Amino acid sequence: MGPESPAGRLAYSVHGRWRYRFVVGFIWFAVFAAAAAGWRYAKSSGPAYGPVIVISIDSLSADHLSAYGYTKVHTPAIDALAADAVTFDRAYAHSPLTLPSHVSMLSGLLPFQAGVRDDIGFPIPGGVSLLPQLLHKRGFKTGGVVSNYLLRKETGLGAAFGFFDDEFGAVGGEGSPLATSRDGEASLRIAERWIESIGTARFFLFLHLDGPRSPRTVPERFAKYSAYDAQVAYADEVVGQLVAFLKKRGLYSGGVIVLTSYHGDSLGDHGEQGHGLFVYERAIRAALIVKLPRRDGGGRHSDALVQHIDITPTILDLVGAPRPSGLGGRSLRNVLDSPTATLPNRKVYAESLAGRYRFGWSEVQSLTDNRYRFIKSARPELYDLLQDPKERVNLVEVETEAQAAAAMRAALDKLTANSPFPAPAPVAEPERGRLAAMGYVTGLPVAGPEVPGDQLPDVKDRAAVYDKYWQASGLAAGGNVPGAVAKYQEVVFDDPSMAVAWDRLTTLLLESGRFKEAGEALTSLLRLYPESVRITEADQRVQQLLAATPTVDHYLLAARVWTALGEKTRGAEVRAAARKAHGDAAVRKAERALDRN
Repeated sequence: MGPESPAGRLAYSVHGRWRYRFVVGFIWFAVFAAAAAGWRYAKSSGPAYGPVIVISIDSLSADHLSAYGYTKVHTPAIDALAADAVTFDRAYAHSPLTLPSHVSMLSGLLPFQAGVRDDIGFPIPGGVSLLPQLLHKRGFKTGGVVSNYLLRKETGLGAAFGFFDDEFGAVGGEGSPLATSRDGEASLRIAERWIESIGTARFFLFLHLDGPRSPRTVPERFAKYSAYDAQVAYADEVVGQLVAFLKKRGLYSGGVIVLTSYHGDSLGDHGEQGHGLFVYERAIRAALIVKLPRRDGGGRHSDALVQHIDITPTILDLVGAPRPSGLGGRSLRNVLDSPTATLPNRKVYAESLAGRYRFGWSEVQSLTDNRYRFIKSARPELYDLLQDPKERVNLVEVETEAQAAAAMRAALDKLTANSPFPAPAPVAEPERGRLAAMGYVTGLPVAGPEVPGDQLPDVKDRAAVYDKYWQASGLAAGGNVPGAVAKYQEVVFDDPSMAVAWDRLTTLLLESGRFKEAGEALTSLLRLYPESVRITEADQRVQQLLAATPTVDHYLLAARVWTALGEKTRGAEVRAAARKAHGDAAVRKAERALDRN
């Protein structure tokens, strides 16, 4: 049967139709496949047009959230957010301090790159661009609401936002001392009013919650938990209120939401009850949960080693904004988009210079990779995080780990080679007084930036006195002056060179009318100053003392300080001024009272 026969022509025709149908079908399949692939690509690579929200919670340890496996506190709001998001199990802050950590988070720069090394004395340099400024250029309204005075607008943070609220009011009404923090719900209400006022879904909100840390009171309904976990539960409740607000206004599904803690809390680890001194795991491990628009990737966990400086480039990538040159972080977009994506290995830097700047102790700087953490201080440390996650065995002197220690030390030295320790800038009033009430005092004698860290007391030997200092500060802030005085006295007994404790003790003794003890404390403080500036500093202190409250007791206190410093002529001059201002009888009576105390 040939092709020209009727049967052949029929067979050929049938075969042709099937071939035609197959070709047409294949073309349509290819079109649909390409369209689907394009839709998936656009879905994953197209810029997010909804709101971008960063929630930063103070001192929130990731391992106290049920999203990270914790079982002793219920955090349903953060759990629900994590169910719509990607949770990063190995995320790290670059500092256990409030301002430096936030600047790194919002700039994509490490602390020494951004130039912010401590909570006080380091305003944000004018040349550092923050995330809200970059998003404003892309048409975003920008708002920041903070809950702690350490993030006040004077740091330079306020200038980066179109709207910024750091007004905390007074502690107890008109005439009371100004507050230095506020309740998380109060901050949320301010943020909600701002969102409702702007009339657009294209906004960036930075909401800072002054979360779990001591001292802190929380609603009675959380009393069933430990003190710390009760604060975690309360922070979770505030997050839940924000999510409910966003959903009610149709802003949740299309939004990018980043929830993080800007450092952890030691909670007794390595002897540190709070945070700020060390850069061990408990102190710098951060919660990091990222929700994409349309809840893509919901419920996944990533074990990639990530860091706070990744947040800014990630958000810029998600909204289609250009990445400025010089950023140290990298976008996590690939990991967020795909459960199979991986990130090249990278070392994570962290530091705390609080010990050096505030107390004259050694600084700490660390580098962490997928296995090791090396900590540079007066006595360096190396830990194998895979075998020793609680960092109990220092391997720096172990012969078999010598190569790893040398490699990590060299990498850290190379990274920080051109990063000296600059002196903090002066802090103006009324900031200075408000910070002092929180326990942060500037301008006191400590080791200069030229002194090598290995010549200073090691911070590991000062954890107990550090915690006592903050206990005393908390007692003072809570109005328990006698308790604070007693605790500060313990501090200076343990470490007589701790100028900041002598300063706070002097102030509280003066306020308590304990003038003889105040004079002794002030003299001890002044003796810590170098001889070249001691008399000048003493003169300033005396002038402040007499200008503020020129009572006969203050005159005699100033006279005794001068005498104790060997300046008998100045002491006699102050006594003469006291007799002229208050009379001989009043001076003799005050002298007898001081001698009895």
